[in-house]
Amino acid sequence: MSENVFEIASVSKKDYNIISDKGNYIFCVKELNIPKNKLTVITGDSGCGKSTLLNILGLLIDFDTSDENEIKYFAKNNNDIFCYKEKLYTDKRELESVRRNFSYLFQQAHLVDRWSVLENISLPAINKGISQVTIKRNIENILNEMGSSDLCDDKFLHTSPANLSGGQQQRFALVRAFISKPDIILADEPIASLDEKSAKCITKFLLKKSEKMSIVLALHEKDYKKFYNRDENIEEINILDSQIKRYGGIETKENKEK
Repeated sequence: MSENVFEIASVSKKDYNIISDKGNYIFCVKELNIPKNKLTVITGDSGCGKSTLLNILGLLIDFDTSDENEIKYFAKNNNDIFCYKEKLYTDKRELESVRRNFSYLFQQAHLVDRWSVLENISLPAINKGISQVTIKRNIENILNEMGSSDLCDDKFLHTSPANLSGGQQQRFALVRAFISKPDIILADEPIASLDEKSAKCITKFLLKKSEKMSIVLALHEKDYKKFYNRDENIEEINILDSQIKRYGGIETKENKEK
């Protein structure tokens, strides 16, 4: 059984020109593994491809299906191996089933203002058939574990997200990500627009949860150094060090070495 949750043999992505139907590479990565039950932090400058990589892993966008490109996902519960190009991209039902193992956390909370906070964060659990009683208990447990027990109050749960601060919204987005007990959390710079107190709360919580599940977190290098110690349960993958290459005039690892 693999010690990794993802194994990337090779993956590349092109940005296609609508008129000519010819593409320029956005990035290419080879021989990259994401370990199980760790917090894997993807670091790099803005525009280097961190979000693209996370979106590909999370089956939100596809990659170029040339012969050498492939990603393997090793499911936690049943030990199945899913090959993206060979299996998931050719079977839509299988793709949707596997995607349910993932939860996503973005730079913005993406809560729907016309729904209450409770309705927003309950939806992934409802889709998995979890009862309302269990959902409410899980919400309280997650908030308590996060150190945000004050947000358990009905005045927060039954209001519109529009009435909350940015930090409060992102903490509830974090609850939504964990509420259905997914196999993997894919977090794309979730602290980018937060104050330091909220950012520290979220980064600390993600590290704690990574002891029992796989979390992939995209961060700027400065935020990684600020909120994490390098000797903890963390695997850092720097964009250039992991062979992700940018084209179109942007500096690549090869160009930097020349």
